Amino acid sequence: MLHRGLINIALIIIVILLILLVIYEPGIEKLQELPKLTDLTENKVNLIRIEKRDQPTIELNKDSQNHWFITTPFKLPANQFRIETLLNVLTNRDYQLLDNKELSLAEVKLAPPTVTLTLNQFVMTFGDKSPINNGQRYVQVNGQVYLMLDSVYHFLIDEAVVFVSLSPLGENQKITEIQTPNYHLRAENGRWISLQPLIGNEDTSPDALNLLIDNWQQLQALSVKQYIATPSKDTIKIHLQGQTTPLQFHILAIEPNFILALPEKNVQYQLINEKMTKLLQLPLRQEVSSSS
Repeated sequence: MLHRGLINIALIIIVILLILLVIYEPGIEKLQELPKLTDLTENKVNLIRIEKRDQPTIELNKDSQNHWFITTPFKLPANQFRIETLLNVLTNRDYQLLDNKELSLAEVKLAPPTVTLTLNQFVMTFGDKSPINNGQRYVQVNGQVYLMLDSVYHFLIDEAVVFVSLSPLGENQKITEIQTPNYHLRAENGRWISLQPLIGNEDTSPDALNLLIDNWQQLQALSVKQYIATPSKDTIKIHLQGQTTPLQFHILAIEPNFILALPEKNVQYQLINEKMTKLLQLPLRQEVSSSS
């Protein structure tokens, strides 16, 4: 029994030694994680500014409800995915610090920079791609030059419309009145009423009209582009809660692509044709169950 006890103790000691060996790995130097470039966190950022050579400045602001908006060169709800992509640079640890003495800032296009990104007061300037390290770009922060993974530059040099929300009405908006070429609805006392004569077979039940309005409020475009002046086929006027001026969309095309434009905002939205043709008509009684 004593002999068996000694064996058990010896086995326990061996297990402990193996655990310590795995933890400390003598002879192997641990790679230290590089620090973040700033202590600024994503949730603290409320201003983004993008400045480019010979192009208009792009400015985005976050409101008190944490919704992002483009405020320059036009005023529109912003694309949340694009914003999050830009903010990811704050947690970037995939970089290499370079010796400034061995660099010509002009040669790597950091003097002057091709793009300047400002997040609150944190400033990053972007230069040329590295000719040696594929997929990396020269970036300057607080006077130090780094090679960083080239993940946001293509957004920074693009037109301002890439930062526009794919939702033509914006996120979390509530329609109070809508007028299309085929119907005119207004919310009164918690229900929708028609302000123009009906043909006779439209379904104006609360469920049908609520579904129609929900589809408008949740509408998503396939893409957003800079407005191209085109004769308007008709207009759609939408009043949103809390806004004194309605959105007036111009219908530029129905087929093969459905295109709505906001000329005063200098943008146009490409939408799914089948979806939009349904939204321009009041639902018919026999179609309510299958429409979406």
